[in-house]
Amino acid sequence: MAAIGVVMLVLGWRGVALSPYPSLELPWLISGGLAGLALIGLAGCAATILVHRRDNAVHRARVDRAVAATIAELQRRSDERVR
Repeated sequence: MAAIGVVMLVLGWRGVALSPYPSLELPWLISGGLAGLALIGLAGCAATILVHRRDNAVHRARVDRAVAATIAELQRRSDERVR
């Protein structure tokens, strides 16, 4: 997605640079520049969400292992008291 955004920025810049009249630059600026920046921003947001989800999954797995170890230790101690 980011690569498409960069391509759109380059094409928008090229269109503005080759346009002889300022009135013809606005469509290039809007379609290439703003849409390209929007795609780059969306790619950044998607990458951030992916990293946060992965970090949360790792954290949940660690917590689950700690809880399981605590429960096992409590059960072991409980079994020792019963004997």
